[in-house]
Amino acid sequence: MTETSWQNHVAALDAGLGEWQRAVEESTEEQLHESIPGFPEEAVWWGALSNLCTHNTYHIGQIIYIRKALGNWEIAADWA
Repeated sequence: MTETSWQNHVAALDAGLGEWQRAVEESTEEQLHESIPGFPEEAVWWGALSNLCTHNTYHIGQIIYIRKALGNWEIAADWA
């Protein structure tokens, strides 16, 4: 994968997660308790969002662990 291709993937992921964030911020309490239409089993939006957050957090932890193990982890000065 080229650097340009990688940056395009990162930008697409960031845009998708940004859309999710905006959708959640604009949701009402009632909407979060609605069933997800077309989902293969009974599920409500707040449960799916909770699972998505846990899923993403797990994988972010994996990425950090691997990068630290490879010695490829620098904390930006503005984060420290």
